[in-house]
Amino acid sequence: MQRLNRDFLGGGTLLAICAFFYVQMAGNEFSAYGMYFPERVLPILAILAVLIIIKGFVKPSRAEGPIFRFNKNMIITLVTGLCWVFLLERLGFLLVSFLCLFGLQCVFTSREERTLKSVLWQLAGSLVTVVFFYHIFVQYLGVTLPKGLITFM
Repeated sequence: MQRLNRDFLGGGTLLAICAFFYVQMAGNEFSAYGMYFPERVLPILAILAVLIIIKGFVKPSRAEGPIFRFNKNMIITLVTGLCWVFLLERLGFLLVSFLCLFGLQCVFTSREERTLKSVLWQLAGSLVTVVFFYHIFVQYLGVTLPKGLITFM
């Protein structure tokens, strides 16, 4: 059995995502998907995808065994991602992203490491991370993110 080149898979997936958003942004009016991903980022992602594919030719990274294994962690992550997508418009980017990120951190922290101090650090880290990305996407990339329940920003 031939081992899969992860660089080809990753670069190809990234190119497919770029193509998806490019098609969504075609025309005069952006669709709901097109509004969330600015035109300025697509060329950068496409260049990075091509570089990853080139790296796959030069120094490939091969996958050993199955690429995707469905286990408890993957299922929790997929369900959290789906909740994020479906609640994004209703509750807003800041609140949903914070809850999902903090929730994933709590789930993936072992019981032994889950102390009050670590939970407080996870709360602070989740809040700072989400506000940072919100600021970057809204202020510098011009992305319109749903405000939902939190409208102070």
